[in-house]
Amino acid sequence: MPPPSMQRTRAACSAYYPPARLKVALLALALSLLWSDRAVCRDYSVEVEVTSEEELRQLYYDGLIDDEEFQLLLRLLESPVDLNRAERADLSQLPGVTPTLAEALVEERVVNGPYFSLADAVARVAEMTWRNAAQMDVFVVTRHVKGRARPIKGHVDFLIAKELDAVREIEDDYPARSHSPAQLGYDKWPALALGVGATVLGWLDIGLAGTAQEGLKSAIYEPASRDIFASYGSPVFRPYMGYLRIVRPVGQVVVGSYHLHYGHGLVMSTLGGHERHGAYLRRTLGRTEDRIREFDGLFGAVGRLPTLRLGRVEFDLSTFASLRNYDQYISYVGLAGGERLDPGTTEVDTPRVWVDGQKASYVTLPSVFRAGMLGGNATLRVNRRTHIGFTGWAGFMDRTLMEGVTDQTTLFIRQRWPSSDAFGALGLNGGLGIGLFDLSGEWALWLEGEQPAQGLLFMGELEPAWGQFVLTLRHYDVGFANPMSRGQSAPDRSAGHSDRNEQGLRFSTTIRPNKFIRATTRLDLARNIEADVTDLDLRASVVGRPLDWLQLRVFTRYANQNLAVSGREHTYGGTLDAELFGLFGQLEDESLEISVDRAGERVTLGGSVRFQEKKVGSITLRYKRDWVDSGKTVEVPGGYCETRMQQGHSARMLGRLRIHRSSTLSGGFGYVDDDVQGDRGLSAVPGPHGFVGYLQLEQKILDRVKFVVRGKVGRRLPDAPSACDEGDLLPASVVTYQPDDYELRHFGSLLFTTRVKF
Repeated sequence: MPPPSMQRTRAACSAYYPPARLKVALLALALSLLWSDRAVCRDYSVEVEVTSEEELRQLYYDGLIDDEEFQLLLRLLESPVDLNRAERADLSQLPGVTPTLAEALVEERVVNGPYFSLADAVARVAEMTWRNAAQMDVFVVTRHVKGRARPIKGHVDFLIAKELDAVREIEDDYPARSHSPAQLGYDKWPALALGVGATVLGWLDIGLAGTAQEGLKSAIYEPASRDIFASYGSPVFRPYMGYLRIVRPVGQVVVGSYHLHYGHGLVMSTLGGHERHGAYLRRTLGRTEDRIREFDGLFGAVGRLPTLRLGRVEFDLSTFASLRNYDQYISYVGLAGGERLDPGTTEVDTPRVWVDGQKASYVTLPSVFRAGMLGGNATLRVNRRTHIGFTGWAGFMDRTLMEGVTDQTTLFIRQRWPSSDAFGALGLNGGLGIGLFDLSGEWALWLEGEQPAQGLLFMGELEPAWGQFVLTLRHYDVGFANPMSRGQSAPDRSAGHSDRNEQGLRFSTTIRPNKFIRATTRLDLARNIEADVTDLDLRASVVGRPLDWLQLRVFTRYANQNLAVSGREHTYGGTLDAELFGLFGQLEDESLEISVDRAGERVTLGGSVRFQEKKVGSITLRYKRDWVDSGKTVEVPGGYCETRMQQGHSARMLGRLRIHRSSTLSGGFGYVDDDVQGDRGLSAVPGPHGFVGYLQLEQKILDRVKFVVRGKVGRRLPDAPSACDEGDLLPASVVTYQPDDYELRHFGSLLFTTRVKF
C-alpha cells in the first residue's frame, strides 16, 4: 500500500479557477513545480522494444545496450514489476516509462483501484499509449489485490531446453588433458525446470521452482594431491528457489528466495538499477542456451514496515537475513596454499578436477562455500522527492563446505567474494528534488580486515517535459570489494567487480522535442586507479517516426581505451562474456580469463528500419559495422605487413506476425563477421563468424494456457588465417589450410515453455 503522501485525488488536479483567481492559480502552479511528485526514471541507450529474452540478447550482442543495462533488463524479465503494487521507483526502471507516466500510473491506481491488464492501464491513463504498453509488456505483471480477484490465483510453469552442437574430437587424447563435459560423454540430456506460483486472498504469495539438468553432483577435495574428484550426475529434480510473501497494509514479510535493493545499490543490491527499495521476487525461470540460470539473489527472510509516521515525516524500516550455499565455476576457484590472498592482485593455480579418471574443465563445482548476511535499512522521507536512508549489513563466509576441505585458506575464490571470513558494508543514501532538479547519491564503506574502502556515487538530473539530462560522478576505491554492490560503472571488471578500482564521470541526455523524434547521447569517462589510465565511451542514437507504422534509427559508438596511450600493447581489465561469445563458440573454445580490450579505439556505426502495425506485427532490419584498433596486420602492395583497423559487420532481421489474437509467430535471421579480412593471425582465437536464425510460435488457449516453442539453427564459417602474423609476412605454405568438419559445423537449440493459469 502506498504511503499517505502518495495518495491524492484527480479532483484536486483538475480544480477550476475562475478568472478572478487567475493570479492565485499561477502562484499555486509555480509552487507545485518546486515540489512536484516526479519520479527519477531510467533512460536506456536505445529504445528497448523486445518481446522475449531472445530479442533482448540480440540487442546486447549488437552492442545497442551495454552490460549494465542488459543485466538490469534480464533481471526485470525474471522479476517483473507488479503494476498493482509498484512504487514510482520500480516503474522508473521500465523501458518507455517517463516521470510523468510513472506518476500517472501510480496515481490512477491509488484513486480508482488496481489494473486488470496493461490494456486496462492504456484505457484509464491518458499518458499511456499502446507503444508504452508494448515496451513494458514483458517486464510487468498485473496481479489483483484482495476483493478484485478469486481467493486463489496462480500458475504452473514448465521449461525444457536443449542445445544441439557438435563436439570437437581430441587428437592424441590422454587423461590429464582438459575435457569439456561433452567430450567426457555427458551433457546429453535437456535441461528441465518446473515452477509453481500462487496468490491467496490477495495478500499471500507462494512460489517454488526446481530444475533437473546435468552437472557435477558431488565433489571431494584431496589434500595430498590438491585435486578435486567429482562425479557427473544425470538430471535429478531438485528445488533451487522458493518463497512465501505476506503483504499487509502495515508492511510485508518475505521468507525464502528474494532479491534486495536499497538506494543506488552500493551497499546492498542483487538487482541493479537505482532508487528501488526493498525485497523483490523472481517469478520466471531464467535460462542460458541449454541451462537454467542459477538464482543469484539471497535466501532467508526480510521484513519491511513502510507506514510509520511522525507528523509529516515517514519512516521506512527493513531488516533482512540470508544464509545460502554457492556453486562456483572452476575457473574462479584457486588454491590459496594456506594464505589470505587478495583476488584483485593475486594469481594462483586452479585445482584439477577429475571425472571418471579424466581431467574435466568448463564445469561448475557444487556447494563450494556458504555465505551468511544480517542487516537492515532505515529510511526517512520528508516527501516523495526528499529522503535519507541508512543501510548496513555484516556477513561471513565458510569455505570448508566441500568434503575434504578443513581450512578456510585452502580454496581461493577469485571472483566477487572476499578472502576474509568476516566482512560487512554500511552507507548512507539520499535524494532531494526541487522543481525540475533531482539530486541523489550514496556513500558506502566496505569493511574487511584493517583497511576500510569507500564507494561514492552522486547523480544530478534535470528533467524538463521534453527531455532528460543526467550527470553522474563515481569513485570506488581499489579495495572496495563489496560482493553485493551493483552501482553504475564502466564494463571492465576487477576480480569480478565492476564497482571497484575506478573513478568515473557519465553525462547522458535524452531529447524528445515531439512525439516523433527521440535522440540520446551518453559520454562515459572511467579511470582505472591502479593502471592510471582513462577510457572514453561515447554512444549516440536517434530514433524517428515519420509515420505511425515506420521507425528509423541511427546509432553510433566511439570508444577509446587509454586516452593517454602508453603503448598499444598495454592491456588491462576487460572480462570475456561467456554468453556473448557462446553465440558462435563453445566455452571450450574460449578462455574466461583473457582481456578482450587493449589500448586503442573502437568505432561502431549502424542503423535500423522497423515496420510496425499494431494488429498485424512488425519487421525490423538492422545493420552495423565496426572498426577496431586490435593490432591487426594485413598484407599491402609491396609485399609487407601494415597495421590496420580490423573491420567487422553484422546484419539482422527480426519479425513478429500476429496470426490470430491468440497466436503469434516470430523469428529472426542474423549474420556476423567480426573480421572481414580473415583472422588476426595464426595464433589468434577466431572471433564470431557465421549466421543464425530462429523461429518461435507463441500460442494462448482461453487465456489460461500459454506455450512457446522455439527452434534455432546456425552455422559457423571459418576465416582463413591472415598472411601476416604479428607484423611478419608468412610464406604461402603456412597460410594455406583446410578447415575441418568441426570448423564447418552447424549448431542449434530447442526450447519449449508453457504456463498454465489457475
